[in-house]
Amino acid sequence: MARGDFVVGFGDDDFCEHKAIDMVLHLIEQHGDDHSLTGITGDYLRERARTSEILRYPPLDQLDAVERCRNYILSGDDSNHLVYSVIRREVMSRILDFIMSMPFEMPYRDWLSTLMQVLSGRFLNIGRIIYYYDFSVWETKRKDIHWFEEVGLDQTIHFLYPLYIAYEGCRIIDSPMICGHLSETERQTILRTWYGHWHSVFAKGMPQIEASNHIHTIGTALRFKWINQRNVDFHELLTDLSDFMGLINRERGQSYYSFWSSL
Repeated sequence: MARGDFVVGFGDDDFCEHKAIDMVLHLIEQHGDDHSLTGITGDYLRERARTSEILRYPPLDQLDAVERCRNYILSGDDSNHLVYSVIRREVMSRILDFIMSMPFEMPYRDWLSTLMQVLSGRFLNIGRIIYYYDFSVWETKRKDIHWFEEVGLDQTIHFLYPLYIAYEGCRIIDSPMICGHLSETERQTILRTWYGHWHSVFAKGMPQIEASNHIHTIGTALRFKWINQRNVDFHELLTDLSDFMGLINRERGQSYYSFWSSL
């Protein structure tokens, strides 16, 4: 069990250079007692199959949660590198408790974890590469589909998962239990940004999957319904998502509805 004030998670095939660690420790020494600070980040070197690229997030050091969350949500990062940041341990512990309370595991939960971190407070940037990440193994859709299959979900959910992220993030943002430090106006503004972004991801081209069963047929109809839905009724959306989950596993559908409706 980690005992320091800040923690970080690393993949076994990734790398952090020692100069970055020194800078992180320096910032912790300077700013660690400031509890408006949730995390420390930097630049990310991403290795793709055919190229390398460096990603830097827009500033996330604002005290204004609306501006900070907008910069994160609209950063253009399609693989959530911010999850590999140095995070205040008490914040991470609280978030992990929430994530672990969910009725079952979903592969995309890192997006929700990072959202909650940014909602919690600001991030400082060390101004240099903090993390070397091999993204090449994720550049095939089969890798993503395999993740869903591993947790017992039909691969059809691969083209619905951005809608699940959109809904679950909105419920987190709108929950006074989780975001009680924010005003109603702030929560609604961040919620609209989150839903708008993930709905646009959802509405993009549909991934090709190898399925032609009744679950695929219903999932396709659900996708087209919510692509064209202009006014979002979140209760209706929860019902649709839970019902679809129930087609795969009845108990999972019921537990999904119970968890998110009680938040």
